[in-house]
Amino acid sequence: MGRCIYGGLYNPQNPNEGLVTPEGFRKDVIGTLRPLNIPLVRYPGGNFVATYYWEDGVGPKDVRPAKFDPSWECVETNHFGTDEFMAWCKLVGCEPYLCLNFGTGTLDEALDGSNIATPATTLITPTCVDPMAIQNRIQLILWGKVGPTDWDHHVLRRCLRPTGTDDIAPSPRPPLVDLHSIHYYTADKGHYENATAPLAAERFIEVTSGLIDLSLYENGIVDARKRPGIAFDEWNVWDPMRAIGSLGGEENALWAMHWQ
Repeated sequence: MGRCIYGGLYNPQNPNEGLVTPEGFRKDVIGTLRPLNIPLVRYPGGNFVATYYWEDGVGPKDVRPAKFDPSWECVETNHFGTDEFMAWCKLVGCEPYLCLNFGTGTLDEALDGSNIATPATTLITPTCVDPMAIQNRIQLILWGKVGPTDWDHHVLRRCLRPTGTDDIAPSPRPPLVDLHSIHYYTADKGHYENATAPLAAERFIEVTSGLIDLSLYENGIVDARKRPGIAFDEWNVWDPMRAIGSLGGEENALWAMHWQ
């Protein structure tokens, strides 16, 4: 997960023990994020989750397996894992937003992972519904289980509503998701392209909203309560001119603030 986690949020090797918590989390990052009242933080997400097994990130660190991450071609130590993420969310005061592995993982493994954030252990309130995300950037067809046209209904019914009962509304075309996730990055070399990126992001939201409405219309869904919302849960600015050394953390700070 690179410096976003190791060195960014988690730095147990810091020689100054006063700068990190007993768990190894950076106190300055926690102190900055807590006043923001961030509702959700997603983990792990992206291409990384396609080969991430949540079981590798629990328990004593000395027995956790180090694995090669094919997405980023590096070794993941799993020293920061599921346990650490849940503990970090508690310190920051946010709800964990878990992204499930449907690349190399199985449905049963994903369901087991969803149990670590059931209402009995959530950080906000026992009545809230834990957000779960089906891994992006991969297509799943449960061959032999269901046909390719209804895989999404089968998976989302079991993963997003793991209550043990079929509580989906009795409709021939019920809503499949609560939120439709969209991601947007800018990495243009030109100043004006990056400066106007938030406007492009707003347009992206409008287009996605229109596509959701089109899908509802084509499927004969007229109940507004069944309309999925939009989760803009991945965005950033990547400057093609890479900063080095101690400047790495600040290279995109101004652009990122522009999005706010």
